[in-house]
Amino acid sequence: MYQLMVNKLAWLIAYSFQLKKPSVKMTRLDKQVLMQILG
Repeated sequence: MYQLMVNKLAWLIAYSFQLKKPSVKMTRLDKQVLMQILG
């Protein structure tokens, strides 16, 4: 489970650096997981 969260976080960081990107739809769970990792 931890590896899945790390992979998702790494994907979001890499994705944010793309010049052309569609909007990212984050669920409430995604935001909670991100806050747990960063906070």
